[in-house]
Amino acid sequence: MKGGAFSIPPCDFKNSPSLSSASVPSKPSPPSSIPDEEHLHQHPIKAIVALHQGHLDTLLLEAKPSEGGPNQGLATSTSRDEFASNGTASTITIPGSDIMDPQKVEEESLLSEAARRKSRRLVYLCGFCASLTSILLGYDVGVMSVARKYVDRQLSLTSVQSEIVMGSLNLVAAFGGLIAGKAADKFGRNRAIALACLIFVTGSACMTMAWNFRMLLVGRIVTGLGVGCGFVIAPVYIAEITPPDIRGRMVSLTDVCINIGIVLGSVVGFLCQQTIRSDDAKWRVMLGIGIIPPIVILLFLRVLPESPRWLLLQGRVPEARHVLRKITGLDQEAEREVVAIEEAIQMERDVTTDWSEVLCPRHRAILLPVLMGLGLGFFQQASGSEAAVYYSPKILAEAGVSGTAQQSIGNIAICTFKFVGEIIAMLSMDRVGRKPLFVLSALGSGCFLVVAGACFQFRLPPFLLASSLCLFMGFFSVGMGAITFVVASEIFPLPVRGKAMALAVFINRLLSGVVALTFLSLVDAVTYAKTFYLFAAFSFLSTVFYGCFLPETKGKSLEDISILFEKESAEYEAHAHHQDQQQRRGGLSFLASSSSFSPTAAGTARNGIGSGRGSGPSTAGSSLNSLSDGMPRPLTGGMGRYHTVDEKVRDGSEV
Repeated sequence: MKGGAFSIPPCDFKNSPSLSSASVPSKPSPPSSIPDEEHLHQHPIKAIVALHQGHLDTLLLEAKPSEGGPNQGLATSTSRDEFASNGTASTITIPGSDIMDPQKVEEESLLSEAARRKSRRLVYLCGFCASLTSILLGYDVGVMSVARKYVDRQLSLTSVQSEIVMGSLNLVAAFGGLIAGKAADKFGRNRAIALACLIFVTGSACMTMAWNFRMLLVGRIVTGLGVGCGFVIAPVYIAEITPPDIRGRMVSLTDVCINIGIVLGSVVGFLCQQTIRSDDAKWRVMLGIGIIPPIVILLFLRVLPESPRWLLLQGRVPEARHVLRKITGLDQEAEREVVAIEEAIQMERDVTTDWSEVLCPRHRAILLPVLMGLGLGFFQQASGSEAAVYYSPKILAEAGVSGTAQQSIGNIAICTFKFVGEIIAMLSMDRVGRKPLFVLSALGSGCFLVVAGACFQFRLPPFLLASSLCLFMGFFSVGMGAITFVVASEIFPLPVRGKAMALAVFINRLLSGVVALTFLSLVDAVTYAKTFYLFAAFSFLSTVFYGCFLPETKGKSLEDISILFEKESAEYEAHAHHQDQQQRRGGLSFLASSSSFSPTAAGTARNGIGSGRGSGPSTAGSSLNSLSDGMPRPLTGGMGRYHTVDEKVRDGSEV
């Protein structure tokens, strides 16, 4: 709809002193403030006029220049008698206006709504295409759980070599994430996604054609680099291109696509088992199909816009404005987003963006998000979910499930429960919030891991073990699985977002690789029961982290979340400064009282403290007042107009 709207409060037109019997006198404006005719035609005015009977009559008015020309005042032809004739509002002519056709306004409203729906479809397309990178990881997890025994048999792998093949991809993905963070910050999110796809295609081709352990390991390493790149970039890109009201659902698409890939890989593996006779061809076809998703992503990348936040960070304002108009559908909303993002960037300009600021943050406003991101990445994998998926056929076989087909069906059931949990989280996180789902997920996962351990310890029926694993994966996906990288992509400040996200993914993939690499050895050392009890202990421990240390980010823009940490940092430093002052005052009081035993010391103390109330440069008072000069300055923006802690304290802020 063109133009803005304003409302006039209800009033009594008969007794209103503001309307005289004559025409309302015009009030000339300075020539510089009078818009030209084209501007007036492009910005209609809406007025809501109250009726004498108490209901509202909306009169839509389009501003036009008065007959006197653009430099003349605007006049009205409505008199008080016209309102008083029947007690109702007839026609009001805003100075220099005539009434706009309501049908025209309705058409413009429909056009605006259509533009908004079109822009929202573009956002969904961007989120879906970026999330397809996560299918690469999910497919590998699902298909390798089925292909592992055929690979071991055909390539004559030992138990240790089999563990290396399974765990190497995630270990390398950790380092691939570090590369992706740098690439995403330097070259943009789109190009980094394209790089991830090309690397994955190369690695999948190497695995498919492998003829020995070394060739297979090279393919796993290259594929791991591609998986790590995609795992980092997709959540960041989606978070930066989607509005807050749907950001949770859209970012969680990455985890949903992981589970789609897991289910897809399990189903493809099962079908290859049943339809292909040659064991050598079975696993090669399973791995070769993994080349298809990255090729599809590369085709879609041509229509995906670059992240507007990254464009503004590079100073490419016109391009960013164009992208924001496409994804918001409204020029005014796009302009507001440009202003908000530029303000957030300006507030964070004094933060260095090299790795030292991420690994050893000087500002608490960066330290807190980084620690939270590391915790998110750690606790997601500490519950052992990767082992439950990678080795589910072997776990079921050890519990007494006989037959390859039954083990594959059990594997598909476990992956399906994981997928259903992701869907539940995606649909509820923007309504329920992140923290409640995290806590529910951690508690439920811990409980059913205990049940799984008890099944091995007390030799309970295999059906109970399969059910406990299914429910464990379902509860895991409701929170820890689906929301971990949603929150991680939200909490990091913009200048370090790519690198910080890469660090969180590094910890996540590193621990995932360690779990996959050591699960069989751990089971041999401490039995299945104690291994599941260990995973349960980490799940219960994560409940404390999620419930006590993680902020709720539901419904907040990325800029608001960044400012939230900056304000907390400012309040913390103000509190620390206040405590330091109290301790120094207490120390001075103690020295004054203790020095009273010595006349010389007492005189010195009196002179020092007394002069502290003056303006001498060496006085104790001036030392106390100059403490803030040595205080580390927090991030500008979190404290708003405050540049030091003392300014915030003097302004009356709480400490």
